Amino acid sequence: MIQPDEIEPVGLDAAEARRADDVLARAVRGLRERAGFAFAQIWLAGLGDRCDACPLRDACPDRTLCLHRAAIDAGDANAAPLAERAPLGRGSLGQVATRGTALCGRVADDPVDRACFGAEPFLALQPLVFRGESMGVLGVGAKESIGADAHARLASFAAHLAIAIAHARTADERVRQQRQLTRERDLLREDLEHALGHGPLVAEGAAGRKLREQIELCAPIDACVLILGEAGTGKRRVAHAVHAASGRADAPLVPVECGTVTPERFAERAALAEHGTLLLRDVEALPRFAQRAALRAEARIVATTRSHLRAVVAAGRFDAALYHHLSVFPIEVAPLRERREDIAPLARHFLRCAARHCGRPEPHLSTDDLRALEARAWPGNVRELAETLERAVRASSGARLALDAAEAIGSPRARGVETEAQLRQRERDNLLSALAAAGGRVYGARGAAALLGVRPTTLASRLRALGIDRARLAAQKRSDGQ
Repeated sequence: MIQPDEIEPVGLDAAEARRADDVLARAVRGLRERAGFAFAQIWLAGLGDRCDACPLRDACPDRTLCLHRAAIDAGDANAAPLAERAPLGRGSLGQVATRGTALCGRVADDPVDRACFGAEPFLALQPLVFRGESMGVLGVGAKESIGADAHARLASFAAHLAIAIAHARTADERVRQQRQLTRERDLLREDLEHALGHGPLVAEGAAGRKLREQIELCAPIDACVLILGEAGTGKRRVAHAVHAASGRADAPLVPVECGTVTPERFAERAALAEHGTLLLRDVEALPRFAQRAALRAEARIVATTRSHLRAVVAAGRFDAALYHHLSVFPIEVAPLRERREDIAPLARHFLRCAARHCGRPEPHLSTDDLRALEARAWPGNVRELAETLERAVRASSGARLALDAAEAIGSPRARGVETEAQLRQRERDNLLSALAAAGGRVYGARGAAALLGVRPTTLASRLRALGIDRARLAAQKRSDGQ
């Protein structure tokens, strides 16, 4: 039985909710459970987003806008109306939404009404209007006639419900914007940390000058860039340089770790980069779902790879259309062994950065030190040079640079040139050793990042890229201890 006196308390309860979804849920639940209606529904105006699959598409005169069923409570009966979208201007529901006038009485023999409301014989529809604009429709159904008193109370309920929905939507938008700002802040902080740690692009030799020319040529062109090079050559720094010299420099550069990205994470990052640059790191590892999404991204895409992408495409693991999309402007970053004239300026630059990062005076880089650095093969490229100098700074006391103490891989001349697979395996083994020495910790003064002389965020990124799961390692260690 309908309880008109319970309609107003339901409205007060719904108005106390902070989120729009909660306002809607409390309203329909209260109208059915407390006010005694057989069902309650709230329809809100929105874009036509399901036209191809909508059962009412033939009745829809305008497929750009329609009514979306935003909330429903029907109890055990009438639990699954056929339609979740309804056309504007058609059926009782669509007419109430467009005309802004209420309706109360028997359900008309109309296909739109049957699809939206089911078999209940009596129906009351109230427009939801806020500041003169129609937001949607409140609909309730009953097995008995809905009297004038209940209908009048529903009109007041609908007026207050529209205000509550509008205020809750505003609050939801503030929360969304705050989360967006937080994500952008984190990205900018990551960019700032990278910029402070690596500074300007250091490339003074012939290979470096060619690299700078390529960056200057492609940066102003709003096209995709594919940066190729071995691990540690500075591909990410090149990507930052391309972004900084582009017309999108005021918007964020948003990195994506392709080997570990999820659908939700990719969608979030692509949205953040809409007016900026989307950096796809190790793009050869990009999952299929993200490959398709990348082709539709609004952002400028800069991708990095250590692989021969053409071979990955031929093997069927990478979308050919995306490969051609990314290859508009390829930039190849030479390994450090092919740009030895850059070792000295890079060493001086990284020495200054390491001293500043460690809070120590800058040690002296002697001629012998430079000769020793230039004699090495640097299989880890620029990254290995930076980490070697940071370890040397940490091991130094006074003005003398303890370069000998920082050597972690021995003489590269004795080793010869290593393959990419050998280099990755050695990097993986080294990280596992550091984690074991630090008891599984990454952060802190005694964490693995401090032992390796790198930032914790950098180490966490490498662990993910190499597929090292710290939680699994810890569980295995506990199991072995038992």
